[in-house]
Amino acid sequence: WYQRRVHGVCGCENVFLSITGKVNSIAIMASKRFDIRFQSCISSVEVCGSDRVRMEVTGVVPSISVDKCNDVGFILSKDSLGVEILSCASTGMNVTIPPESDDHDMMEVSIPDQFMHKVAGGKVTTAPVVHG
Repeated sequence: WYQRRVHGVCGCENVFLSITGKVNSIAIMASKRFDIRFQSCISSVEVCGSDRVRMEVTGVVPSISVDKCNDVGFILSKDSLGVEILSCASTGMNVTIPPESDDHDMMEVSIPDQFMHKVAGGKVTTAPVVHG
């Protein structure tokens, strides 16, 4: 029965949500200063039109989609290192990755929000812009 659970959040501000167990999917829409911690998500997590969202996964999530958001942070578990993150029209995204061994610290990495597109030989190639 747990595989049919879908969690949708819309218009929340200054909220912390903790979800235990497995859920099918999570959708966060038009929310501000929203923190969520969840165990595992079978399908995907979608964040749309939101600002300052913090997401911590303690189990597995295969896919995260971020659309028209600002300042979004993800904290991944070791079981979630294969996650695919799709973003569109979003800025200020960071992902915190667990260490490979216990003697290292968590590592925070920026997700590029600026890209260079180059047209050459009838093809378009795209690469993230790296500053510094």
